[in-house]
Amino acid sequence: MSSHFITRTRVEELILVLSFMAAFLLLQLPFEEVDGNPVPRVVFSKRPACFHAYLLALNFAFTGAVMTMSLRKKCPKAAALCRRLACLAATAAVGALAWSAAAASLGPVNFPVSQVAEASGL
Repeated sequence: MSSHFITRTRVEELILVLSFMAAFLLLQLPFEEVDGNPVPRVVFSKRPACFHAYLLALNFAFTGAVMTMSLRKKCPKAAALCRRLACLAATAAVGALAWSAAAASLGPVNFPVSQVAEASGL
């Protein structure tokens, strides 16, 4: 009878690895200056606010995952809250990236002012 070691990857470990890889991938991208802030040209060009939201969410996801792993045994209730923070922040980071990628692929959408006024009832 052979013994097999099956390791179960937890959500916080996956978030930690993915956020770490995303941070290193960001360092490899070409940047441009937008209002004095460096912004990657690939997805976030001309959208520094979306890029900063992505960075903030990525930072919270990484921090929440690390805190979950460090509090796992000593304080499981706090670890559960940190896991929720990490999952929520990772979802926000994916959302910011998807929002910016969709905006970059679709281009600017210009609605005529008259249609907006009719739709809002003004």
